[in-house]
Amino acid sequence: MDNEVLYKYRSWRLPYHADTLLKRQLHFSSPKDMNDPFDLKIPPNFSLLNTDEQMMLYFNDGISKFTPQQVEQLGGVEQLKKKMFDRFKLELPKTQRDYETNYFSTLENHFGVICLSRVWDSVLMWSHYSDNHFGFCMGFDKTQLLKSCQFGSQGAVQYDHFPQIHPLSLNDLRTIVQQSYFKAPGWSYEREFRFVKLEYPNELSQNDRIYIYPESCLKEIILGLRISDKDKMEISRFASEHEIPLYQMVKAPLSFDMDRQLI
Repeated sequence: MDNEVLYKYRSWRLPYHADTLLKRQLHFSSPKDMNDPFDLKIPPNFSLLNTDEQMMLYFNDGISKFTPQQVEQLGGVEQLKKKMFDRFKLELPKTQRDYETNYFSTLENHFGVICLSRVWDSVLMWSHYSDNHFGFCMGFDKTQLLKSCQFGSQGAVQYDHFPQIHPLSLNDLRTIVQQSYFKAPGWSYEREFRFVKLEYPNELSQNDRIYIYPESCLKEIILGLRISDKDKMEISRFASEHEIPLYQMVKAPLSFDMDRQLI
């Protein structure tokens, strides 16, 4: 069962990280900025178009999205189908590479993702996303975030093998989930829950990527195990002024685990 509180690991030393707390800003990151180079970049496998009939169905769907002027400039429908057919038959690896390069470079400008975690006590998460335990972590009420209705879709990330997506299923809900919410098993320690935003045909501007969350969403703040006295004092002052519960991470005795104590 998902935890009702979702966590964002931050570094107090980075101003835009601190703004997550001070200015109530969550950021819809572009796929190009994700630390996983495969994130939101799962393409259809064109080798699964293994009959001429399937290829023609895919071509017909693609051509239907062209304007009549574009079709005419490319030599007409039949000539365009022949070019596509020959390319898939003779240059499939190049076709696959070209599709991925062109499609994903365009996608980066239309997609935004807010990444949160369902755990607060991951040593790796504190190391990777909270300044090697010198940072802090914020706990958000999942229900309150969902009620704010600022997101296109949301859900828990699944950690599994690389999905094999058929090109004729690109508009299916299952395919959309696989492309947006699947990551390699090596990332499973993140226990990620994400919110996805998509704008099309318009691109997401920088302002579109900033989400100002309601004050009611923030339920707790956790200070890193190694946080400096100065940073601790500054965050503690904010927590006190806004009546937000504040915790301090500590080492659990005789184990590699961590715990937290209410300050």
